[in-house]
Amino acid sequence: MMNRTISIHLLTFLLIAAFLVPMTWEPVHAAIPDFTDVPKNHWGRSYVSFSAELGIVNGYPMEDGSFQFRPDNSVSKEESMQMLYKAVTNSGIGPAFTEDLLQKYERELSDAGISVWARECVSYGLENGILEAAELASFRTVQGGAAPASREEVARWTGKAIGKKLMPATSLDYADADQISDENRVYVDLLNRTKVMIGDSTGKFNPGSPIRRVEFAVICNRVYALSEADFDIDSESYSIQGTVTGINNAARKIYLTSDTGALKVIDIEDKIEIVINGKLAYNNFSSIPTGKKTILAWGPFDQLHVATQVVTGEATIGRLTPVSDDCVEAELLINRGERVYYYIDGETSIIDNPEEGEVVIFIADGIKIVEIATKE
Repeated sequence: MMNRTISIHLLTFLLIAAFLVPMTWEPVHAAIPDFTDVPKNHWGRSYVSFSAELGIVNGYPMEDGSFQFRPDNSVSKEESMQMLYKAVTNSGIGPAFTEDLLQKYERELSDAGISVWARECVSYGLENGILEAAELASFRTVQGGAAPASREEVARWTGKAIGKKLMPATSLDYADADQISDENRVYVDLLNRTKVMIGDSTGKFNPGSPIRRVEFAVICNRVYALSEADFDIDSESYSIQGTVTGINNAARKIYLTSDTGALKVIDIEDKIEIVINGKLAYNNFSSIPTGKKTILAWGPFDQLHVATQVVTGEATIGRLTPVSDDCVEAELLINRGERVYYYIDGETSIIDNPEEGEVVIFIADGIKIVEIATKE
């Protein structure tokens, strides 16, 4: 009786200990099931295994009782929604599913011929702004089969699902960046910055190519990792130094030759303000200096900062919005209350701890404040 009691207590302790071990979203190597067409030396095995264990991806049962994953098969739009839905809900990066969604979107799902098994994930996508109702018409081919999802479509859906802020400007280095649609460029940029979805070994993104099952397994792993990741200012901002060689107002493009000699194209979104050396120039593209050494920098504030000199200034602190333990988004009121935004982070030299409503003097580098002090 004593031994049995000890065994029960030991089992209880082990179960509690198992739940107390912190979970990590790094890929693991044990597969459930063990897919016969994903050998141990396959580059995507750990990603496939992790996604399979969480029920995000499934295999194909064979007659001999084994399973195949078919990593190079294309993924349909319905399958994309299913995998993305499971990734964001299981990781907690997205809200949970509610049963009334099936009834709410019953007509749209039926009219578009969405498969019964996919209606839960598709209705989730509609409810949470991942999908637009107009997109459902493309889920079926002319022949009535399941339509494959392209890489840029998956980038858009994933970008919407993870709920991070988009940038007011992009500078994509992909060799085929000009083939990415205007609509999807900000989402491709977001997934590139967060390392959720990147290009191939030749430097291309291949926006119109069907996405493969193994690629989607990688995306799902990285969505999990992102849900656990700390705020990373380097993925939430962009800074580039060089000489502005041209501006195309109609196409909303800035051409810059970097200090390494590389030509950079910066695509500007419609909603953006230009900040020249710390002064707000609104949407006046003609005010951007050309032929001079320049730093272009931007974050998710809908402002493009252009600096041709050391930026110093005096301002009143507006809002201070914490974005992490050591980083704050600072709204500075300058020139009769015009708003300019910067980051104050762990590398900022803070002479006096700034508070909202105080007048400060500051030195900035791009969109980061280098030094800040309360004005005496």
